[in-house]
Amino acid sequence: MALPKRKDSVKIKSTIKARMTTDYTNQKTYHLDSKIIINKALYHHQKNELDIAAQLYDQALCGDQKNVKLLYLRGLLCIDLKEYQKGVDLLSFAVSQSPNDPLLLNGLADAHRANKNFTLALSCYNKSLNLNPNSIETLYKKGSLLFEQKDEENAITALNEVVKLEPTFFQAYDKLAQIHANRKEKVIEKYYLKLFQYYLPETVKDNFINSCDLYFLNAKLPLHPWVLWCGSEERHSPTPF
Repeated sequence: MALPKRKDSVKIKSTIKARMTTDYTNQKTYHLDSKIIINKALYHHQKNELDIAAQLYDQALCGDQKNVKLLYLRGLLCIDLKEYQKGVDLLSFAVSQSPNDPLLLNGLADAHRANKNFTLALSCYNKSLNLNPNSIETLYKKGSLLFEQKDEENAITALNEVVKLEPTFFQAYDKLAQIHANRKEKVIEKYYLKLFQYYLPETVKDNFINSCDLYFLNAKLPLHPWVLWCGSEERHSPTPF
């Protein structure tokens, strides 16, 4: 095959350069459009407009099927939509692309848990904690799962780690109190006192007070001043203790 003449050579180079420029521009435009789509999807996801969010995430994934952030967000949306197996599949693929990302492992654990595969969920929580041992969220989720599975000793270990890292994490104290109440152990008082030491949301205060009243009633103990104060109208004012 004869080499092209100089004129043809210049033309070919110009064509290649033009194509490269066009491809780069399209890619840049795509990434800009993709970012806008993801932001729109997040907006609708946060507003609980799940079907709209799903369409937008899928639109973005069509052009970037290995984008782990997109896979993660779409997987979480699947959990919200109760499409648990699809969520597991998407998040598993995301983890395969980035196996050392604790956030992805945490999301996959949530999907397995929602799909009632508790062994795999616990395994993923542990892998996530190996990479980020001080993640309060993951420790609490692990402790809650162990609590639900009646593995009280390991649940206590995980939940104690939570309150060690974040002393105001009242949900962990509540789980610990419930475990010790089930075991009829007096150490429960310590956890209830911790609960009352911090301001609790009004939506949960009454539940805590009722469960605490029940414990002291069953244990035939007088109500502690913390309990009396939290059950009174004065609980909206600074604590007197």
